Amino acid sequence: ETEMMHELTPEELKALQACFLEIIKDIDRVCQEHGLCYMAAGGTALGSVRHKGFIPWDDDVDILMPREDLNRFVELFEECMGDKYELTTPNSDKYQLESMISAVYKKNTLKAAFLDYNTPFPKGVHIDIFAIESVPRNPIVRGIKGVTAMGLQYIAVSTLFYTTAAGEEEFFSQSSAGKFNYGLRCTVGFLFSFRPYKKWGDLFDRFVRCKKDTGLWAVPTDIGHYFGHIMPKEVYYPPIKGPFEDFSINLPHDPDTYLKNQYGDYWVIPPEADREKHYSVGFCLDCAAEEQKKDGAQTNEHASIDIVIPWVDGSDPVWQADHAKYRASKSADNHPARYREWGLFRYWFRGIEQNAPWVRKVHLLTYGHLPAWLEPDHPKLHIVKQPARNICVKRKIYIKLRILLYKCCRHPRDIAYSQWSYKS
Repeated sequence: ETEMMHELTPEELKALQACFLEIIKDIDRVCQEHGLCYMAAGGTALGSVRHKGFIPWDDDVDILMPREDLNRFVELFEECMGDKYELTTPNSDKYQLESMISAVYKKNTLKAAFLDYNTPFPKGVHIDIFAIESVPRNPIVRGIKGVTAMGLQYIAVSTLFYTTAAGEEEFFSQSSAGKFNYGLRCTVGFLFSFRPYKKWGDLFDRFVRCKKDTGLWAVPTDIGHYFGHIMPKEVYYPPIKGPFEDFSINLPHDPDTYLKNQYGDYWVIPPEADREKHYSVGFCLDCAAEEQKKDGAQTNEHASIDIVIPWVDGSDPVWQADHAKYRASKSADNHPARYREWGLFRYWFRGIEQNAPWVRKVHLLTYGHLPAWLEPDHPKLHIVKQPARNICVKRKIYIKLRILLYKCCRHPRDIAYSQWSYKS
């Protein structure tokens, strides 16, 4: 944990898991309505088998879909889920490619990892969808294809890394391994940046697909890459039901074999230090409400701000005579233009009304003049009559404003000085 990233609090984790559960149920509903196959993956499957729901400390959800079902899900997404969610997926003109996998993001939420924060992709709470692909049965052909796929995947990720994480060397240099990986990623990303990230990602996605069902399935984009989860189709399909919180989720057909392949003895609870954690640089489950709360807080802050504005009718002969007693003998401030009524003062008030409605009070310093259009009884207006000596001389107006701070306002910091000052 650093100043940039933090681990979710227990309360935040509980709320996040409730949000995940809502997304899972929506995906499950769409799949049931349209006859699509999906199943829990990784820690989500482990949580169902071992905990009958979420792993208590788990803060992400993964699912699997056979390639044909995933393609159909992408086609149906906008119609069935587009009102609440966003989608990223490879090889689509309609959706962005965020990574080599597909992902369903809940709108109006925020959960961004460090490497995601500077990217143009969605940053909400999301569920990753890993495509299940058939792989060649011939071990030599499978080996060549797997190594090539991993190379394409590394190039694609490196080009994205080069464009979004370059310049973060200090963060990655906290360990020698991190520093080496940062340098290697940036170098590879630079060398292959002649082609954009999406082109490389789409190429990888097309390459790992298989036109026929070989009966041997794998998840090339999972943590084990191409070779990590190669198992007979019967391990995955057809899915079975397993308990998950307050509903039943789909699991691989042979969850024991699947989980042993990924975790070994998966019944052993790992010590706290070894539990997987995902740190976040941003987290919010209702961004719109959070913005409204911030706007309300700003309004409350502004509620203690007053404006003091001096104004005179320079054409009044009584004021002119009084003003002459105090004006300096030689000063540019004595020019009649300084006190001429230009007909602009009403627009000043309109500007306050339309653009600064949060102002608490407007204190109008005047010799006794009031524009004909002014509403003197307006609840936000405080009229302060001052003699000519307090209004007409530049060097005195600031002194008088300082005195009026303590008469008109609760505290000097509540005042926003008008840039007009004496010129009005």
